[in-house]
Amino acid sequence: MTLASPSYFNVHGQLLETSWDEVFAAANRIREFFDKLRERFPGRGDLITKIMYAMMSRHHVLLIGPHGTAKTLIFDTVLDSIQGAEVWKDQMTKTTKPDNIFGPYNVKVWRETGHPERIIEGTLSTANFARIGEFFDASDMTLRAMLSALNERVVRLDLQVVRPPLMTVLADTNFRLEDEPDRVRQLAALVDRFLFQVVIDYLEDPADRIRMFTSALGNVYITSPGTLQMADLELVSGLVHAENLIVDSYVVSAYEEATREFRQGQRGRNEILISDRRLIQAAIVMEVHALLRGNREVDFEDVDEARLVICGTRSEHSEFFDGRVPAIVQDWIQKAGNQAVEAGRAKITAIINSIPELEVAAAEDEAVLTAHIGAITSVLETLRKHSPQQAVLSSELIGHITAVEQRLDQAQQRLLTILERGVPTEEQVSQINIQEPGQIEKLHLMNQTLARLQEITGKLQSASDQVRATQRKLLDRIMRVRAVVATTSGFRWES
Repeated sequence: MTLASPSYFNVHGQLLETSWDEVFAAANRIREFFDKLRERFPGRGDLITKIMYAMMSRHHVLLIGPHGTAKTLIFDTVLDSIQGAEVWKDQMTKTTKPDNIFGPYNVKVWRETGHPERIIEGTLSTANFARIGEFFDASDMTLRAMLSALNERVVRLDLQVVRPPLMTVLADTNFRLEDEPDRVRQLAALVDRFLFQVVIDYLEDPADRIRMFTSALGNVYITSPGTLQMADLELVSGLVHAENLIVDSYVVSAYEEATREFRQGQRGRNEILISDRRLIQAAIVMEVHALLRGNREVDFEDVDEARLVICGTRSEHSEFFDGRVPAIVQDWIQKAGNQAVEAGRAKITAIINSIPELEVAAAEDEAVLTAHIGAITSVLETLRKHSPQQAVLSSELIGHITAVEQRLDQAQQRLLTILERGVPTEEQVSQINIQEPGQIEKLHLMNQTLARLQEITGKLQSASDQVRATQRKLLDRIMRVRAVVATTSGFRWES
């Protein structure tokens, strides 16, 4: 069910209300900024897209590539464009210690109180965004110290527990993961904290290289591409963490099957399996994609976007998404369509079944038949207004409407037959002697009865030519009898 009034978490964990108009406006502003950034950095579209998704989902980016590939320039361009955020930047070295990242000890306070306390202002402990250069140049001990900060947003500094208002870390390295597989295994948990991983190299496409030269010679890289608002990033990223936008069970099933097959392929290649945590986090990317498309819920079109996380840096992983995932999604679209058709049929059946049971041919009570006709008419109006999305149901609905119209015709025809019994003949009326006691009153009552029968008959509406003919015939007879009643009694009544 679509949320009428969504909420979001701010960077301090407070749940605040917002509106869909504000969410979509913020998402559009963010997208427009990154669209400009793609034009500025040719050949880096994949990286820039992943930075955008990371910042809109409070996740991190690990960029791997040789020197001189604009890693720092791209990261700094993004972070320097954010207004209203605290940004921390640092370059890792072998001598970098956790103190350099989270804050050094406050020696004065320690001496005065005997309790260790750190100076955290201006460090990762208080930052909203961070750029970390040459990430893997730091020691394994220093890198592991960042685990909880990157994932749980908690830093334990001796007796101090700090909760950084951290949204996104952009880290880069020249270190190629495949060069030191043993170290990568030891740091697998840390690498897994970076939901988005990108490998880049020097530009090879001539068109991209010409655009790069043109931009550099035109001093494009020293101008601002625009601004990002901290409030926009906080709103969109906070919403996807506060609300669940994946509510269609068939979309969830399509994603589950796709990721299950992907993991089976990893087993076949003897690869490190993608973690459950990563699969859950990849689903958030689908939510961001839905928001960028202006949707409040994730649909089948968003499933493929999970490739940005799941495929990582391996081309064969992308081949799986290109070759297998579309078929999986299409299969679940078909299943969802079948379910929708069955649900639609059940709804139509329930509408028709709301008509009370009645053996029309044996019915003798005028009031019962009148109520039955009212019930059928109401159902018929509901069916005529019903507009199922599925073409097959729209076609079937025509047949259901025809069947109900036939039931209505049968009931109306039976009612007209019963009403006709209550209409005296003209000869019977003309033979009444008004000189006899009580005959005038009898004619008055007869006229009232005829007026009532006339009203009931006139209100009947039918598409059947046969029923309409019977209706016109009965109305004509009633009018003629009422005229004889008026003549016989010597009075004139409104017809």
